[in-house]
Amino acid sequence: MTVVLPSSLEHLARRLPELHLLVVTVGVLDMRPLDELTEAHWHWVWKLNVMTSVLAVQAFLPLMRRQPGAGIVLTGSGSGLAIREPDPLSALYATTKHALTGYAGVLRAALAPEGIHVTLLVPSGVEGNLAATSARSRAALLGESVDEVRGQQPAGRVLLPAAALGEQLVRGLEGERT
Repeated sequence: MTVVLPSSLEHLARRLPELHLLVVTVGVLDMRPLDELTEAHWHWVWKLNVMTSVLAVQAFLPLMRRQPGAGIVLTGSGSGLAIREPDPLSALYATTKHALTGYAGVLRAALAPEGIHVTLLVPSGVEGNLAATSARSRAALLGESVDEVRGQQPAGRVLLPAAALGEQLVRGLEGERT
């Protein structure tokens, strides 16, 4: 996993003739106690979980403003909502997904008068390989062991196959357009 550079997003935006829907789905996690978190960990997760979405929106928004009824989908998490008993090992993930939830709300309010729809996808308990891809990203960017996968979907908590989540998202977006 590599970090997307703003210049590459801007380059792509200049090459596209139009863009009706921007979907930003990015996330990394690293489940560890607060006293083990370094500034590098915070920067890594903040850059990917929050700033990738911000930079993608900044790069493509001028293009989308020319498309009536354009839409933006950001991928948050159930961990980014108010939860009664947060996992004490989830500081990095929960904090950044809360920030993304706030950003999506502000973006929705700011762009609604222009007719641009903003959707925050809030998956929770979806099958996938977030922990493994996060471990590879952490290894590449922080030099830590790729073998140390931190954060697994708790047994029995997978509620939805990833393909089913995608189908629900498409149905929801189609409903917005009718």
